[in-house]
Amino acid sequence: MAQQNVRDFAVVITKDYKVKRGKVGNTDVNVWYRQEMEDVVDELLAAAQKGLHFFNEKFGPYAYPEVDVVLGESGHGIAGMEYPGLVTSLDRVSTRDGEEAAVNVVVHELAHQWWYGMVGNNQVKEPWLDEGLTTFSESLYMSEVEGRPEQPLFKKAVMSSEQVHAKKGLTVVQPVYAYPEQLYALMVYVRPAAMLWDLSEQIGLEKVVDILHAYFDQYRGKTATTEDFMRVASEVSGKDLEPFFNQWLYFK
Repeated sequence: MAQQNVRDFAVVITKDYKVKRGKVGNTDVNVWYRQEMEDVVDELLAAAQKGLHFFNEKFGPYAYPEVDVVLGESGHGIAGMEYPGLVTSLDRVSTRDGEEAAVNVVVHELAHQWWYGMVGNNQVKEPWLDEGLTTFSESLYMSEVEGRPEQPLFKKAVMSSEQVHAKKGLTVVQPVYAYPEQLYALMVYVRPAAMLWDLSEQIGLEKVVDILHAYFDQYRGKTATTEDFMRVASEVSGKDLEPFFNQWLYFK
């Protein structure tokens, strides 16, 4: 298999894996799994297909002829990571009601094909720019396709992030190594997603999606920065959003 215009590549070497195949337009969708994952693979293949279609429609076309989803188990080294044309995911997650298929993880990692894969950023210096947009994209899918809105969870986390900033001085736009491990997800994944949901309440969800689509169009195949994203958002919305982003990203 050969792919053009990729940022990096990965190989997963396994044994005793099976594959279920699907298609979205001209894109092959393959889910690789072990026998004991048989009970969730159909649901996860469907999620991968629906997610790919959803993000194609919302943000712009997927670039590669196929995408492979490799299911792993927590602690076994391949769960929950993104590469161009290849993602790894847990097969199931624990919830209050017990275990269920890891739909949100599959969709999250697929969204990275847009934010990190096709639109690049410095993942060490500005990790929020792919993880935050990806978390928002995942939650948009979960709300509109699966009927499982996650916005209330983000709103609850905003106060926690404000407290973290007050106590430790952390902001959203900092390098990976600036964050204690237990605070990384809150500041890099959750607060930026909450920011975009808050923006959608101010200018409309459709306009926020337009911003993401324009950002994709302008920076596909390139490497973007926080300033680039802020500029596109202001241009598309027709508003000066710098004060909004300064408050959410820098606590100014």
